[in-house]
Amino acid sequence: HGLAPTVDWTAFSALETLGIDEVALRKGHGHYVAVIWARDADGQNHVLAVLPNRLQATVQSFLESIPDTLKTTVRRVCIDLWEGSASAVAAALPKAQVVVDRFHVAVHDRDAVDALRQAECRRLNADRSPERAIPTAALRPLLRREWRSLNPDQQGKIIELFEQTPILARAYVLRTLLTAIFESTPDRATAQSRLRLWVTQVKASGLHGFDTFLNTWEHWQDKILNSFNGRQTSGFVEGLNNKLKLLKRRCFGLDDPTELFRRLWLDIEGPRLWA
Repeated sequence: HGLAPTVDWTAFSALETLGIDEVALRKGHGHYVAVIWARDADGQNHVLAVLPNRLQATVQSFLESIPDTLKTTVRRVCIDLWEGSASAVAAALPKAQVVVDRFHVAVHDRDAVDALRQAECRRLNADRSPERAIPTAALRPLLRREWRSLNPDQQGKIIELFEQTPILARAYVLRTLLTAIFESTPDRATAQSRLRLWVTQVKASGLHGFDTFLNTWEHWQDKILNSFNGRQTSGFVEGLNNKLKLLKRRCFGLDDPTELFRRLWLDIEGPRLWA
């Protein structure tokens, strides 16, 4: 309990990249905290705050509390698809670039293929006996993986399914193309061109399962494209959030945001200070 309950701004000369994400303190809805991370120019990660909720006013208030000398050093802020975070950054750090990472966007295109798999398997199994039914649940994890990660036997099962439902094959190919764009496009301008072409292909396909993704793309397009500026990613935020989840499983009494901040600070900063 001798650890400070809030961040010590004097420990920083620059912040460079911030990350904002939500984490569930307890199972169930409504028990979320907002965690603010930073990655400095040397690639070192830091925890800045654990806020009691993710409301725009709460996040904005914290961002506005950053000393002016440090605010000017924030070049970008990585967020998930939460409007409150985007608005908070725009108000408190208007010169910082807001970045939405592809990991948050990819959820929608994977869900699109998954929903179509369920619908198509129901259709195909409607007139089949249980013995001849397509194993819907067993195919789900295979379809969510990338083709190159499947072994020949698994690929064979997918091909067998695609032969019975070409529409699902088309959706899988479109999702694979989108993944390739996100993973291999070198810059923002090229990404914009490729993604616009991909959107045209999706609309021409008549597949409405991608509508949620298309709506997300239309709304967040500029911030998604920002992730291609120097291939910025919030991967460090996801990695730190995994550390946080592991910490919660390992320790009791971390339902309080202040105690969680202290424990995170100890885990992240401690080894550097006392090495």
